[in-house]
Amino acid sequence: MALHPGTRVTLLNLVSRADLNYAQGKVAAEWDGERYSVRLADSDTVVRVNVSNLAPINVHAFVTMQRRLSYELYVFANHYNSAKICNMYPVQEKNIHPLGKALSETTTRVELCHKSEDAKCVLLRLYRNDDAKPYAQLIPQPASTEVATEVASTTPEVPVLAFDTPTAIEDIGGVLEAGAFFVVCQNVRFLFWNVYPLFHLSIERMLELVTMPAMLSLNTIDLVRFNESAVQSFYYCAEEGFLIFETEGVTCHVVDFQWHAAAFRLTRHMHATNHKMRMLASMQKDALHASDPLPDQVPVFVKGLSLIHI
Repeated sequence: MALHPGTRVTLLNLVSRADLNYAQGKVAAEWDGERYSVRLADSDTVVRVNVSNLAPINVHAFVTMQRRLSYELYVFANHYNSAKICNMYPVQEKNIHPLGKALSETTTRVELCHKSEDAKCVLLRLYRNDDAKPYAQLIPQPASTEVATEVASTTPEVPVLAFDTPTAIEDIGGVLEAGAFFVVCQNVRFLFWNVYPLFHLSIERMLELVTMPAMLSLNTIDLVRFNESAVQSFYYCAEEGFLIFETEGVTCHVVDFQWHAAAFRLTRHMHATNHKMRMLASMQKDALHASDPLPDQVPVFVKGLSLIHI
C-alpha cells in the first residue's frame, strides 16, 4: 500500500473539519479504496480522510507513496483504459495488490461506453449512489477467451438498454460475489471480471495523467533516482507535495501525482527551485479548487519563468 499503518502524516485542505488542518497523526489502517484512517497525535480520535487530505511527514514515506501511485497509473493505462498508451511501462496488477471487487453494495448504475470512431473501443463505467462521476471503469475480456465459454452458463448478466446511457442495476445482490459478469446490450454480451484495484486517484485524474506519458515517466524516473542514487542534499515540502534533490551533480525533483494536471506538466518542463515550485504549488491549488479550472492547453505566465505552453 502507499501509506502503511504507523506512517506519520499531516492533515491538509479539510473543509468540513477545517479545525484539523495541519494536525498530525499516524495512519491507523490500510487504504480501503476510499479513505485512510488516521489516529490524531496525543488523542484516541480517529478520522477517515481522502488521500488528497494528508501528506507524509517523512520524505521516504512520500517517495514510497508516489511510487505506489505511479504503479497504479501504469496499471490503469494498460489494463483499465480503452485507449492504450503504447509507451507506458507495462506494470502488472500484482504490483498493486490487494485487488477489490469492482461491484459493491453501493453500485447503483452502470454505463456501457462505446466510442463510435472505434467499434472495438468499449468500456464499462460504474457509479455509486447519486455520484455524477464513475468510481471504476472496466474493459471487456476478448470474446474468444476460453473463460467466456466456460462460465457462460453460470455467470450473471446485467442488462443495459443502450450504449452511453447510465442504467440502474435492479438486483446488485445477485452479481456481487460473482468472479465475472456479462453486460448485455442490443443482443451483444460483454464479459467483465469483477475485480478492481484500490486506486488512490480518481478516474478523471488518472485519465489526465496517462495522456502525458512523457511527463509521467520523468516523474517516475526521478523517484527511482532518489531511491537508488547517492543523494547529496534534498528539500522536501510535505504541505505542498514536492521534493527537490541533488544527486551526482544533477538537480532532480518529484511532484505529487495529485497536483493539477496543467501544473504537473509545467513542473516537468523546468529546472526546479524551491521558489518556483512553491509558486506552482499555489497556482495548482487555486486551479484544483476553481469552478472553472485551467484548460488542457493554455499559455501560463509565471514570474521568474519563461512563457511555456502547458
